[in-house]
Amino acid sequence: MASSSSNSSSSSNSGGGAAGAQFALSALQGLNSIFAGYAAKYESKINAEILKGKAAMIDIQKGFEKRKYQRAMGQALSTSTAIVGGMGVKMSGSPLAAILDMQTEMELDMNISQFNLEQQKRYTLQEAKNEIRIGKQAVRSGWTQGLMQTLQGGVNYAQATGK
Repeated sequence: MASSSSNSSSSSNSGGGAAGAQFALSALQGLNSIFAGYAAKYESKINAEILKGKAAMIDIQKGFEKRKYQRAMGQALSTSTAIVGGMGVKMSGSPLAAILDMQTEMELDMNISQFNLEQQKRYTLQEAKNEIRIGKQAVRSGWTQGLMQTLQGGVNYAQATGK
């Protein structure tokens, strides 16, 4: 009789051991999900920093573009003035209107270029914000998934051991 009770005790211990191992595995999988969320957040942070650097480079490009247009406008004005002056024509009437029109067109081109670069910079900064948001969401998702895995493991353990 003593041997039959030790057999039933032994079989329930082995079932409890397997259930305990499954619970431990569920807990480890839960931790893995949490760590994966933090890893995704770290990667998103790096991506956001790269995008912020790109936005800063766009700002620098805006400065170069503006100086390029200003230099071209100055050169065009000087050349036009020299040509008109060399012809012995006074800087009034049609020659002046043509020069002003050219300057206006060049300034318009410069402003369009500046606007486009500003929009590109804003879009890039928004991408950086989205990366940060994705990283935060990954952490929340990792915690949710990790806790659910651990809780499911606990439920399975309780069902297997009757506790």
